[in-house]
Amino acid sequence: MNKKAVVTMDLDGHFLVEQIDYRERCLKILKSVDDGYHWEDLLEQALNDCDLKEEDLMYCHLNRFAQFLEYFSERGRFEVVEFCSYNL
Repeated sequence: MNKKAVVTMDLDGHFLVEQIDYRERCLKILKSVDDGYHWEDLLEQALNDCDLKEEDLMYCHLNRFAQFLEYFSERGRFEVVEFCSYNL
């Protein structure tokens, strides 16, 4: 089954990765990008385009949450990636 995760890099060059199932952690990572400016700059437009309110983010369908996160996706800054998990 394919899973999605958010990925960014902190100011020290460490990767921060979290599965989108853990919404609170994903939002914490997203809010940390560019010391919060990336979040502040795009939040209102992302909520409008996804027809969500900020308080809906913890409870909306996972696909809608992923769509919201994709709005912030920017190569090398913040990305939503999909990976496969194999049972070996």
